[in-house]
Amino acid sequence: MNRAISFLPDSKFKKYWQYVLMILLIYTAFITPIRLAFIEEFNLVWFTLELIVDILFFLDILITFNTAYFNEEGVLIVDRYLDSKPISKNLVNIRFNGCISY
Repeated sequence: MNRAISFLPDSKFKKYWQYVLMILLIYTAFITPIRLAFIEEFNLVWFTLELIVDILFFLDILITFNTAYFNEEGVLIVDRYLDSKPISKNLVNIRFNGCISY
């Protein structure tokens, strides 16, 4: 089996990545509806910003699949095959579809 290095769930990187995701979600919740409602013309700046947000959300899928986790017994699971088991296919589909721009 492929035992690639996983991100630890309590690492500094994961902590800061959660902050980045929080900012992205706030942006998506507040700025995107305003932009869609009031800005009709094509603007390269908005397009670029939306592309960056989409790429970061897709990157989150990759990071999530490569993050170790603690099982019910408190054992840290770093095996890549076992890493993907707790993530349901529906959650992956929702996250992936959210990354695709409209």
